[in-house]
Amino acid sequence: MRKNRSVIDLTHNTLALLPTECAQCCFWETVSNHPPGICKEPGAKARWISQLISSGFVPGKVMFVDNALAGFVLYAPKQSVPRLARLPYPSSERDSVYITCVYVLPDLRGRGYGKSLLLECLKGLTSSGWATVETHGFVERDDRPPGPRGFFESCGFKTVTTHPEAPLLRVELKSLAIWYRRLVSELRGVILVPGGQHSPRGCEKPCI
Repeated sequence: MRKNRSVIDLTHNTLALLPTECAQCCFWETVSNHPPGICKEPGAKARWISQLISSGFVPGKVMFVDNALAGFVLYAPKQSVPRLARLPYPSSERDSVYITCVYVLPDLRGRGYGKSLLLECLKGLTSSGWATVETHGFVERDDRPPGPRGFFESCGFKTVTTHPEAPLLRVELKSLAIWYRRLVSELRGVILVPGGQHSPRGCEKPCI
């Protein structure tokens, strides 16, 4: 039976639907010395999202399958991701959007949800006038955000700077149409919803 999927923008309301350890993690949004996890600065993530939304930028999308949380993607303009300056991985000077986390619940992985959700994000960024999206893809640990290298490569990202642990990956959005045709069947049945109430299941493991 085909499951009903919906993708909505990340907002103050949908942030609250994410797993607590993800909704309150401010690892990417700060340069403090605390490790990844629930932030010691109350409200830091919500303030970061508020600032981006106020500037006209939507910092992510959330997917639901049969009205239950299935996954989400978080991203922001690179200059709005302070943690990038502290990472021991390669970076670039390109004016681009940086993906900080792609997450799909463990029991829903391998069904194309992550790929179709990321594609929806890239389509939205293309429509907003962005030309380039970057991220780091981990070579061995699939559970570390932003996500595994192989997953991003399957979505059209290419390595621009090598690194043994987490190379810098990039997709030029003008090339989106080339591989969009290969994934269009995955998007059939995905319903874009401007908003609404959902009651997600709890996450089985943190996004970081």
